Amino acid sequence: MSGSVLVTGASSGIGRSTTTHLAREGWQVFAGVRSPDGASFEVPVELLELDVTSAASIAAACERVAASTGGRLDALVNNAGIPVTGAVETIPVEDFRALIETNLIGQFAVTKAFLPLIR
Repeated sequence: MSGSVLVTGASSGIGRSTTTHLAREGWQVFAGVRSPDGASFEVPVELLELDVTSAASIAAACERVAASTGGRLDALVNNAGIPVTGAVETIPVEDFRALIETNLIGQFAVTKAFLPLIR
């Protein structure tokens, strides 16, 4: 096994592809998804319910990874994100706040929580 890795936003797109690739390369992959319902992979991964905008969800995910790996994580792929498109005058402020919360603050919060396992 190459090591352990957490991939956030693993349910689709780049996150799903990254998760699949790393699992095929022999990594122990924790596939972070907002909702494990319907999430499935053709390779062995550990589904991990993880909402990057929720401190409680991040803490629970960190505890689970620590317990499963003996307190060590070799890599973190901060992939979770949401799109908000349109002209400034058409984007609701609430949608932009959600974008910042997910794509910026969520990435920071996940990194901060998992950094002790990586060090």
